[in-house]
Amino acid sequence: MEGYSGTGGLNPRAARSELNDYILLAKETLKEMRKIIFDLRPMALDDLDLIPACN
Repeated sequence: MEGYSGTGGLNPRAARSELNDYILLAKETLKEMRKIIFDLRPMALDDLDLIPACN
């Protein structure tokens, strides 16, 4: 945690930069998760819809 100075105070500029890095990381992670989930989805769902694909 670079935004914390360890002397009881915060460096606002470093804290904001670190927070922005975490936000970007979270967005990229969600994007990757959505791609993985989509790739795991059975193609029969796209072709037949849910009920016929389950039969």
